[in-house]
Amino acid sequence: MRLNHFKKTIIPGLLLFAFTLSGCDLDVTNPNTASEEEVLNTREGIINLATGIQAYHATSFLEASVVDPGLTTFELATITTLANYLEMESGGTDLQNDNPNVLRVWSRSYRLMNMAEQLIENTGGVELAPGTQSGIIALAHFHKAAALGVLGQNFAGGALNTDQTENAGIVDRMELFAEAVSLLDDAIDLIRDTPISAEFENRIQGDDFDLENTLLAYKARFLLFSGEYQAAYDAAGEVDLSASSWFSLDAQNRNPIYNIYSVTGLEYVAPRTGFGTPLLEDGDARLEFYMEETEETSVNDVPIGELRGFFETESSNIPAYLAGEMMLIQAEAVANLQSPADAVPYIDMVRTKTADDDPYDLGADLDAYDGDTDMDSIMEEIYRQRAAELYLTGMRFEDSRRLGRPGPNDANPERNRTFYPYPERERLNNPDNVPPNPSI
Repeated sequence: MRLNHFKKTIIPGLLLFAFTLSGCDLDVTNPNTASEEEVLNTREGIINLATGIQAYHATSFLEASVVDPGLTTFELATITTLANYLEMESGGTDLQNDNPNVLRVWSRSYRLMNMAEQLIENTGGVELAPGTQSGIIALAHFHKAAALGVLGQNFAGGALNTDQTENAGIVDRMELFAEAVSLLDDAIDLIRDTPISAEFENRIQGDDFDLENTLLAYKARFLLFSGEYQAAYDAAGEVDLSASSWFSLDAQNRNPIYNIYSVTGLEYVAPRTGFGTPLLEDGDARLEFYMEETEETSVNDVPIGELRGFFETESSNIPAYLAGEMMLIQAEAVANLQSPADAVPYIDMVRTKTADDDPYDLGADLDAYDGDTDMDSIMEEIYRQRAAELYLTGMRFEDSRRLGRPGPNDANPERNRTFYPYPERERLNNPDNVPPNPSI
């Protein structure tokens, strides 16, 4: 993996970046900003880099990891005539490895990872309060784990670390999830051994982001994706379901989903009505939370609505995870560990939850489950709940494969790819290590 251009552009611009980040990539070096040495070897440089990585995750990284898979899984529809977006929505063999949207899922994940690695490698070398140092290093572990997870959700494999030598090995995606879990475990241990400081909370983390619960939630997520059901169940059970954790956004660091949907000149996608799934249940209150249905259609004549909920304004905060995800992780784990019927109480926690019950004001307000309890029926119900509860979280691509939904070669497909092709740029820069592309 060739990341030489990342090193040249990310670090010199980070002090400016921490305060002026938008949804764009940082491809131009600003000669007036701090040098790499100043950023990585000073207290203020490290603190600004830690602040900057939070902002990058909340904007550029979330844009790529939510919008592009959202087109693949029919959560979103294209409302532009730009070829790269139309190819994402078409999928199949129409989606080639030179597509810029595929590249940005890959490259923004490694950009986030590179920033995290810089923090992990250099934070210990500057003078910081113990709780500030532990918080920054744990936060960096979180961001690297999140990047690895997104790569594993969208590609058949990836590199575990960034590399300046154009010789990065590509490992199976299950190794990406395993490394992500290891990083999260290290981060949890670190902040439990050395609790985060008030300085870290106030200057870096912010009031709305709950680091420990977020680490536990992502650990549960990636353990589930790995098929480690008991460990996933246990990790989900450690998350405080009354707590919330948010990526904070404002007029300067704009909500990236709102930005690509509502901003004049950037109207690229819109939400498909009914969450883009045939499984939506009548009366599900989450539909009204997430969107307003309209009579409008996309350029491909798909019914679309207007985004609401976490994406309604430029300053709408986006959850780092949702409480309902933890309930559904436990439902899926129990179904696989014990019997499908044993998952029903966890499913009902999500189905019957109202907005007043939820720290994010998200509730289905449905009746308890009264369907069949064979494995296929329960997996379908878990998918139904994940499709609604976790709308536009970037996880449906993974969920669709794992839970056996119809794929691109099936009748009535619910996704248009199995995995993305490896980007052409990566293949050109790292030809000896990039595996063949998946056929579809």
